[in-house]
Amino acid sequence: MKIIICVLILSCIFISCKKDKTTDSPLVGRWEWFKSIKGMGFTITTPQNTGKTWSLTFGGDFNCSQAGDLNAATNGTYSLTEAILDSSPYSFINVSFFVPAEPFSYNFISSDTLEISNGSMEGQNHFFVRGN
Repeated sequence: MKIIICVLILSCIFISCKKDKTTDSPLVGRWEWFKSIKGMGFTITTPQNTGKTWSLTFGGDFNCSQAGDLNAATNGTYSLTEAILDSSPYSFINVSFFVPAEPFSYNFISSDTLEISNGSMEGQNHFFVRGN
């Protein structure tokens, strides 16, 4: 009887263990910045005209990091929200170190080109190419 109770308790423990959340989103990987377009004046900044670099890395475990000298290097987490309308190419990403701390939209222009935007008229659209 004790063996049966022990087996039941151990089974409950193993069944109730929380699995780590992961994603297989195409967003996962390293992304290298190649252009930003800002505001209604459409000011374009690039690594070539700023002399700066920026990369974002999104892990399948919802951890992320940024590196380069355009923005301070840091680590954080992210969450994803799919677009409400099936016809919309945009989904949303909330990154813990993005400012302002609000969801940004993201869109895959192609399988290796990513656009991230805060969606406001005076905001910025950042474009990235998949890195190695």
